[in-house]
Amino acid sequence: MSKRIVLIVIILFLILPGQLPAKFSCETLATDIEVLYLYDEPVSVDWPLIYHLAVEEACRVNLVSLKPGNENRCHVESSEDYNIHSYRFMVKDFPRYDLDSVLTRLNSWRLPDIVILNRNLHNPASLEFERYLLNLNPDDDKVFNIEKILRDVSEGGGDIFINSSIYLSEHYDELSELAAAFSSTLDELNRGQIYSAYSLIKDNTGGDKKPSILPGIEKNRLRRLTEKYIENSMVAASMNAAMDEYIGNILSAVNLKGLEKINSVFDALESLYRLRQEYFADFTSDSSTVVAKYISSLLDMVSSRIFKLAGIDFEFRNALRDTPQGPRLKLMTEIDNNGPLRITAGRISIRPNCNEKTIELSLKQKEIPPFSQFAREFTIDAEIESLVSFKPDSMLITGTIRYRGRNIEYRTFADAYLETPLSVSLVPKFAMIMPVSGKIYERLVEPVKLKAIITKPSFKSATIDIQVVNPPGTMAGAYRKTISMPIGTRSFEVSIPLVATRKLTAGKKRLIINLIENKYIVASDTAFVSRTDTDLNDKVKIALLSGSDGLLEDILVNTGADYRTISNRYLETRDLDQFDILALGTGCYENYPALATVRGKLKKFMEHGGTILVFGQPRNWPADLLPVSILSTEKLLPGHQLEVSKKSHPVFHKTEPSKFLEFVDRRYKSYPALVSPSEPIVLLDDKVSMLTESKFKKGRLIYCGLPLLKMFQNLDFVAITFFSGLINYSGK
Repeated sequence: MSKRIVLIVIILFLILPGQLPAKFSCETLATDIEVLYLYDEPVSVDWPLIYHLAVEEACRVNLVSLKPGNENRCHVESSEDYNIHSYRFMVKDFPRYDLDSVLTRLNSWRLPDIVILNRNLHNPASLEFERYLLNLNPDDDKVFNIEKILRDVSEGGGDIFINSSIYLSEHYDELSELAAAFSSTLDELNRGQIYSAYSLIKDNTGGDKKPSILPGIEKNRLRRLTEKYIENSMVAASMNAAMDEYIGNILSAVNLKGLEKINSVFDALESLYRLRQEYFADFTSDSSTVVAKYISSLLDMVSSRIFKLAGIDFEFRNALRDTPQGPRLKLMTEIDNNGPLRITAGRISIRPNCNEKTIELSLKQKEIPPFSQFAREFTIDAEIESLVSFKPDSMLITGTIRYRGRNIEYRTFADAYLETPLSVSLVPKFAMIMPVSGKIYERLVEPVKLKAIITKPSFKSATIDIQVVNPPGTMAGAYRKTISMPIGTRSFEVSIPLVATRKLTAGKKRLIINLIENKYIVASDTAFVSRTDTDLNDKVKIALLSGSDGLLEDILVNTGADYRTISNRYLETRDLDQFDILALGTGCYENYPALATVRGKLKKFMEHGGTILVFGQPRNWPADLLPVSILSTEKLLPGHQLEVSKKSHPVFHKTEPSKFLEFVDRRYKSYPALVSPSEPIVLLDDKVSMLTESKFKKGRLIYCGLPLLKMFQNLDFVAITFFSGLINYSGK
């Protein structure tokens, strides 16, 4: 990739932006340069420089901030689009805190190559860490040392200049998204500034002394590692050959697209597997050495890139629960397959601490269909000392994914934390943004809205900052950023409007809300956002008997359906003639006791052409409540146990029945029932049905015991399509 980098005379090193590369550029896989950027306030981060280093120069950039606190914590965030990672440390007992552990938390086996000091450092913890970094001297016995330290001197002086104005004018949207991903914004005070300036205050590279950032630092250091640590020359030669093959495959992948790109990265992964095999073929080798950890880091990066290219995403959440039996770790894992091919989730294991044995959590394999997810929960006995978030290599989670006939290993580290009394819940757990027909607007005029419900114990007061991390292609509108909850209050609600830009792509995205107390995230929740067209007939008029969970109403709101939630009094005293459908949410009987007295009215409604659409009901549902007998139960059923008896039924107008059943999973509760009289559409066995139709002259009653509403909440695309078909058919 060409770079527009110009050296001004002898003392000025001017950086101009190059062509915008793909966000998932494979060049990052051929570079092992790491940069530590130390700052205090997110708004003061030099995002043009970060963009240049991470995107154009393919470096890994670690954004680091330190603040005193009442406990030792580290909150880690990583960009989904760039090789940029944020570490926000809360440090207890400052200044006696061991600052070595900060570098260890960033990387347990190596030091960063470059340190960049923000101009606005003022926090005592940051200033002490700055002094610590400046006093670190190179160790000749190590391959990875701090080679250069730069200080931002934009207020005057400097010998390295970044042309910020060109970056801001040519890549403002990308820089804004990048800053927003780390809860920051572009520094508006410096928008008129042409350059940001840096002074090279320490340089251990030797040789050319012209001020610069990257020149003098090797991009790949396997050869130096093999020269230093591998005594067997044949093993070293084999490892270097495998590394050359790896680099060649990576560089070939840079200019490829689609399947060819994935295949080239796969070839690079195979080269790394051979590299690892060559290393461990030497009986003197072990996994704790710098060489082994270097190889593992390369494997992690390549596996991660394949997962990105394939549309495979992971989420690992954990909480340390304090129980009478001692601490118990609850680990929640989720694998999202957002790609068009099936994948298989294999074994998963955890190593609570680098000195402890690996615990196998599961050896079972689970096939995950396209555009769906697989979630698991595990409870683990663990020593609390093993789960300190600053401890190196703690909470190592490993597993395998089988993709396109090849097994891919993945590794990730997770921090444990004690459960806090504060909690937040997003309602609903999903938001659908419809595509705009005709002219493409920058933003939708009508935002969708999510509600955040924040709760705490009444005996506790709290001042909480609210952070919304919205997915790419969306923007959060105005909402309360800070709230105060005095003693005596239990809950608070915050409305979050969400609008889409034209950059919002199809597929499920994740929105995160964080509660921040004393500069640390204490509670979070997640909702899914999708750009989806439901094809639902908005002329169908629906009367809703809302269920106990309110989910059906959330879905109707998101789909833009013409509905009205009616009261128990309305059901008891008013006619239903103005409606096409009477929809009954799960567990609605608790809210509508009048159902026991209006059986005749409901039968008349159907005989005159109306449809009663009953979604799955719990086992305490009175069987004779409606004109059709429904004796229901509750089960966790996989789709392969179900059978479609009427594949040509109009409800499957735009849904392939077998494809829909692939998404029915044990994690969703189903409501099979004996429905009489009825014509079964989807069966569990000869007698028990999951989807039935009972006809009454011009109308009908449809019972849907499939976990359709929960699947819709998860934004499974087949559930959205099937729901629209079900409503459209019921409204005819």
